[in-house]
Amino acid sequence: MINITTINRKLSTFATMDVVMDISLCTLAQLAVGEEGIIHSFTDNQTSLKLLEMGCTPGEKIKIKYVAPLGDPIAISVSGYLLSIRKEEASTILVQKTMSNR
Repeated sequence: MINITTINRKLSTFATMDVVMDISLCTLAQLAVGEEGIIHSFTDNQTSLKLLEMGCTPGEKIKIKYVAPLGDPIAISVSGYLLSIRKEEASTILVQKTMSNR
């Protein structure tokens, strides 16, 4: 089981990196199909615990694979498998956008 104190410590470590590295961040929900990013942090502690348990950990590469016809849910590739999440959950994941070949 993941301890919420450990999560907060890890998130605060990543948050301090913004000052040093000037990282341009967006939410996972803002990425289009085929775009990739590196998970940076989360905006909601309660949702972050659930996402961490499903393999969405800071530093992990993530890619938008599919979006449902009405825009929700979305399928993402993370930790070697496809995961379907709601757009509301995706909006709590901050990512550093990376270049991809779609």
